[in-house]
Formats: sequence, C-alpha cells, structure tokens
Amino acid sequence: MKINPGHFVPIVAWAFTAITPGAATGQCGECLQWTQDPTALEAMLLGVYDPNHDVLMTVAGPAGRIYVQSNGVWSAQSVFINTTYVIDFWQKVVYLESRQTAFSYLVGSVDSFSYSPETQTVVLGDPADNPQAQFGSSVSEFESRGSIIIFGGDPLSQQPPIDTTIEFDPAQDTYTVLDTPDAPSPRGYAGTAYDGVRQRIVLFGGSTDFPSGAVLDDTWEFDGANWVEVPPVDGIRPPARSHAAMAFDSSRGVVVMTGGRTPDAPYWKDTWEWDGSTWTQRLPGSSTGTLNVPSYALAFDKSSGEFKHFLASPFLFTLGGVAANPPSVDPPAPPLVQRMPGEIVLLNVSAQGDYPLAYQWRKDGVPIPGATVANHLLGAVYEGHEGRYDCVVRYNTGLDFDCGRTISDPIYVDVLGPSCRTMDLDRNGEVDLRDFSVFQAQFGRSCP
Repeated sequence: MKINPGHFVPIVAWAFTAITPGAATGQCGECLQWTQDPTALEAMLLGVYDPNHDVLMTVAGPAGRIYVQSNGVWSAQSVFINTTYVIDFWQKVVYLESRQTAFSYLVGSVDSFSYSPETQTVVLGDPADNPQAQFGSSVSEFESRGSIIIFGGDPLSQQPPIDTTIEFDPAQDTYTVLDTPDAPSPRGYAGTAYDGVRQRIVLFGGSTDFPSGAVLDDTWEFDGANWVEVPPVDGIRPPARSHAAMAFDSSRGVVVMTGGRTPDAPYWKDTWEWDGSTWTQRLPGSSTGTLNVPSYALAFDKSSGEFKHFLASPFLFTLGGVAANPPSVDPPAPPLVQRMPGEIVLLNVSAQGDYPLAYQWRKDGVPIPGATVANHLLGAVYEGHEGRYDCVVRYNTGLDFDCGRTISDPIYVDVLGPSCRTMDLDRNGEVDLRDFSVFQAQFGRSCP
C-alpha cells in the first residue's frame, strides 16, 4: 500500500513520570500528570528507549524518518524506515537489550536499526519479511529469549483476525509459528508489553474485527510456551478497548497502559497499571487532555523514569510529577445533626488546596450518586437518611486519583421522634393495624 500523504495523521507525544506518589490521606508528595513536551520536531509515530546508550528513538513523519533524543534534544537521522509502504500505526518499535538493536514491525516487515554513540547516528539493517504479514498485530520483545513475539492481527487478504503466535529470531532472521493451544481468541490491535521482572508478555483487549467489531477487556500473559488468561483477582479491569499503548516500568515492576479506542466512542484517555494480579487506575479519563486522538506508542525512559506517549496530533507530551499538598478540610460544624422527620438537612464541607477541587460525598462509606459538590442537600429527612456521612476531597486537574486526597471528618445524621422503624411494634416490616393492637395491649402499663 503506497503512502498517501493526504491521509497521514500527525502525532502527539506525551510523557509520564513513573513515581510513587504520596497517596496516603494527609500526606504531601508528587502527583502524576500528563503534560505537553514541546521538543518534538515533527509528528512522531513509534517510539522506543535504548537503555544501552540512554537515548530515545522514534519513527516520525509519513516517510518514516528516524529521530534520536539525547539529553532532551531530538536530532533527525538520514535513515528512513519502509519509505515505500504506509507505516502501520498500530504496530510498534521494540528494543532488545541483548542485541543493542531496535526492531520495528511495519505491515509484516521487520526493520532493524541501532544507535552508534561514537558517530551519534542510526544504522539501518536489512528488513526481514514475514510470510504471514498482517495489520494490527500485537508486537513485543521477549528479552529472555532474545526474540520478538507477534500475535494476531488482520490478514492483508481482508479476512477475519487470527490467533496465531509468531516468533521472530533476529539472530537467524527467521519466523516460527509457535504451538500455543490456549492462545487468546482471534483479535487485532491488542495492547502488549514485556514484563522484564516476571519474564512474560502481558496482553490486554483488542478488536474482534476492526473497525466495527467488538472490543475486548480480557488480560492474557505469555511465558514463552503458552498463553494463559489472568482475570484480575478483585474483578476490577479497564474498560474494553483496542489500540491501547503499553510499556513496562522496570523501576516499579508494573505494566502501564494508556489510551485506546472503541468502535462507537472517542478515544480513551485514562492510565492503568498491571502488577500481575490486579489493574489499578492511576489517572482519570481526562489525563491526556481534550484531544480525541488514538494511542500510538508508549516507551519507558529508564534514565529519567518517564514514560513517553505518542499520540495522533502534531505535538509531543511528557507525563511527570507535580508537587501537591493534599487539600485541607475544616472539621464539620456540627459533627452531629439531629432533626425531626420532614425537616431539611444541608451538609457542607469547607476545603482549600493548591489546585481546583473535586468532591464526592459518601454515606456509610458508599459514594452517593450525583453528590459531587461541596454542599449536599438531603432534603426532608426520614429514618433512611440516618447514618455516617463524609466527603472525599481531591484535586480536579487530571492528577492520579489517590494523590492529594483528603477525607473529611464524619458527620452523623440522627432522625428523632417516631419513625417507621420505632412504630413497627410487631417487627414485621410494616406499620399496620396489628401494631395498633400491640399498642392497645400495652396501653396504660408502667414501663420497667
């Protein structure tokens, strides 16, 4: 397929600092936040970090020019990847430390390129063509095997997606179809990353038939021999999606995932972490700004501790830490609210902080739908309103959920006087004539 410059989509790159924030209530620390990085020279499609030489490398522009970032400065190289064919935006560049070489999988062709610190240039290797080339394959390095794993994708013949697992051996320049009887269901455009600590590939989601097919929300791992589905132990998982960008944070031993899309909605902008058993959402859906753009690549810079996220818009972005003291919340006044049935009750919390605030009222620890402002009107109270109320106050700036969060002291609501519960004398769950009979039987007697 020839390049069509009229259909080229420029890219935004974001970066994310992989820090552990001061998440405990009442502690100060750094919060995670995506911020724009202005250093991009042109639209960057695919990116990877070279830990051997401490440089970032990216494939950019419709022609596939290679750029290198060293000490925060990008330099254009005189080599190009696959200038005859359109770069498959949904496949990526991976790096094998053992071979000190990056490999890009682009519409079935593996290109290799490596950085030379002596000349500060990139050397391009000979491409190796995959006889089972397809779009939308999930590609990841497998460092402990010194190879590249390619899963699934949409065949170039426009047939439905496949569930084949292929291993590319750069040393032998060969492709091998692996026997994986428990492979994920056929799909394309799933997110993948290699967990270097547990030495396995993590795969999430994908599309059953892009662009109109269903998207998936399952998590799989490949240990080099077979695939196994790994349902989160707590049942919490990211929303279903395809095209997610994933990379491994070697400093904390977690896989980070961001972005992605669904067939009938704009692109996801949230950020999640996988530790081998649970998914944790670190950033809300607004964390990558307001651009409705797809994810392209996510690369972890081991030197700076940052993630670089490449998106479809003409900018580069960096995700880093911002200092934040948690919001301060004044004690409630009064902490105990007693009212007769039918009286109006308005709960209020007073808070201050370094950034705009968001609120979530809770009753007995359970969030109250729609109660997301500083004042919460209970209205005319009855016995069902009795309980323990508090308010979770956090920053509303796209910061991660647990950083800079404070929970207010509780407010107890007590409804006085007769109530359904106290008037149900026979304890059958209803106030009826039988309760009146119980009252008559006891009327006039002295209480011990």
